[in-house]
Amino acid sequence: MNVGEFFREDLVMTRLRARSRPALFREMVDRMVERGYLTDGQIVVDRLLVREGVGSTGIKPGVAVPHAYIDQIDDSLIALGLSNRGIDFKAADGGQVHVVVLLLDSPKHKEQHLRLMAQLARLVDRPNLADDLLVAESPAAVLDILFATNRAEPSAS
Repeated sequence: MNVGEFFREDLVMTRLRARSRPALFREMVDRMVERGYLTDGQIVVDRLLVREGVGSTGIKPGVAVPHAYIDQIDDSLIALGLSNRGIDFKAADGGQVHVVVLLLDSPKHKEQHLRLMAQLARLVDRPNLADDLLVAESPAAVLDILFATNRAEPSAS
């Protein structure tokens, strides 16, 4: 299993408008609903907010990986959002988040979810990745950067 398999070009948002976590989750989940990946966006937003209440999913300066288990999907679903302005994520470092990788999974796939989280953490820890993503001109370019970086990283299955 390679995390790159779960990214979809139509779920890459290069110009997020949201400035807060609730608005961000609504914006990203609305895209998933519009594209037919989800049926009930409010349940997903609520789950993400509950998860964030446990602790911020900001995993390094400028990057967050919010995640939740939901019943309305059968396999992992990843969306990626970029914000040049930044989003207040209540991260431990107090900084703004510019790269958001949203991971949703079925409760049936907890082991896969944990493996994907580990791969995502390694993926976004690559030098200059966030800077490169923020200047990418299209969703396809964003995925090219991610996949090129991911190919350089051995898969941890």
